[in-house]
Amino acid sequence: RAWDREGEEDAFDTFTARILADAPQAPTGASASAGIREATITWNAVAGGSVSSYTATADPGGATCTALAPVTSCTITGLTAGTSYTATVTATNPHGTSPPSLASNAVTPTASASFDLTVSKSGAGGGTVTSSPAGIDCGSDCSESFVDGSAVTLTAAPAAGSTFTGWTGSGCSGTSTCTVTMSAARTVTAEFTAVPPAPSVSISASPASLITGNSSTLSWSSSNASGCAASGSWSGSRSGSGSVSTGVLNTAGTYTYTISCTGPSGSANASTTVTATSPLTPPVDKPQSVIAQPDEPGTVVVLASGETKASPVEITTTWGPGTFTVPVTVTVTPQPPGKPVRVKGGFTIGITTIQLTVTDMAGNAVTQFGAPIKLHISTSKVGDVPAFSQDGITWTPIPRLFFLPLPPTQGDGYFLNADGSVDIYTWHATFFGLLKDTQKPSVPKVKARIAGSKLRLRFKAKDNVKLAKYRVLFNGRVVKVTKHSSLVLAARAGTFRAVAVDTAGNKSKPSAAVKVVRYKGRFIIVSRWVPVTG
Repeated sequence: RAWDREGEEDAFDTFTARILADAPQAPTGASASAGIREATITWNAVAGGSVSSYTATADPGGATCTALAPVTSCTITGLTAGTSYTATVTATNPHGTSPPSLASNAVTPTASASFDLTVSKSGAGGGTVTSSPAGIDCGSDCSESFVDGSAVTLTAAPAAGSTFTGWTGSGCSGTSTCTVTMSAARTVTAEFTAVPPAPSVSISASPASLITGNSSTLSWSSSNASGCAASGSWSGSRSGSGSVSTGVLNTAGTYTYTISCTGPSGSANASTTVTATSPLTPPVDKPQSVIAQPDEPGTVVVLASGETKASPVEITTTWGPGTFTVPVTVTVTPQPPGKPVRVKGGFTIGITTIQLTVTDMAGNAVTQFGAPIKLHISTSKVGDVPAFSQDGITWTPIPRLFFLPLPPTQGDGYFLNADGSVDIYTWHATFFGLLKDTQKPSVPKVKARIAGSKLRLRFKAKDNVKLAKYRVLFNGRVVKVTKHSSLVLAARAGTFRAVAVDTAGNKSKPSAAVKVVRYKGRFIIVSRWVPVTG
């Protein structure tokens, strides 16, 4: 139709219009899956709706399959088993065919059907499962495909500390091998159970050698054991770990102590020995020597003069394994008694002294020890102080110990035992002995005060070792003994004095007098060492 300038219809005409259309776009998402001598190809539909069919082409070979839209899959048959194939897809509409899609993933057709065999493991234990024919090694590879109809034999191998307890699934059971016929997908489970470790036990004795009349301590420990029993030189049920004394061994000989422990996975036993030897009876004041090996303990016993020759003092020198790094000769020489020699600090020494020497096999002095040497002095008197000397003339008191071990930085130390014996621990070989405290305490200073009918006295004195007590004298007679530095007494007329006594029994001179008189019905102090306070 046509219109003039005024908008009126002017004329009519007839014409033919031709509309041009394009071929479809290339499909996307091509994917392949293998079958028996075939491959199934899938893809995404091309948008638009004018596509009439799709064609999938295999490479290599060019085999094809066709699907009518809207179907988006087809199967290419006649492929060669064992050959790797990819595929492309084209779309066709009335106006033409699209370019090919991108190639699919590669697949390899098989000669026959196959099914997956999957192995799983259960239980607290561990192990591996392998297959025959090869393929599964579970471990790491627990699923594989096997040809239809094939017989696959599975074998379980437990790991250390585990046991195989059986199969479940796909008709498998028991603990032998499992054979599965692959007519479909199969799943088999292997169970492994943890096995407790075998028990272990150890035992030791300290000391491993001793003089008769002494005891040793047995110490043992075990693992993975539910119970233990003793045999040999001891008996009875024992806990899994502990320590116990052998008791006093009065008969010379070798004692064997065995402990056996059992657990869920078996039993174990261990033994140790203690050697008891008769004590030596050395002559008084005569040296004794022993050759000591690095890995063995040892003992030297001597008798040193005591207060009298009829009462010698036994000095036992001992050491443990590892004290020496080479074979050595240990010699203990009691020093002959002589006139007591005064030592600086208010002491004297002249009895119960020995010289300890350690030399190698060439006669050279050994000065480095792997552990302290112990000297046990069988008896001492109250107030005696252990001491050492480099030359036997100048003596130095040894500090007291309150715990072991003796620090390597401290040359010597001693314990005073409840029975009066002394244990000296030393890192060096030299002279050792007991200092006798012969110095008297200082004269006490006394302060006095009367409150009503009570007399309060306070004392102060000094000693070179240690004060033990104060004696209170009234008119020259002892009326009270106290360990304290103050005392309250009933006031009465007379003279009071104090005497200090040290741990060795040395007594000071009496203090100045504190004179108390009764005046007008009350007590007063008329003389004293220091002015009355309060």
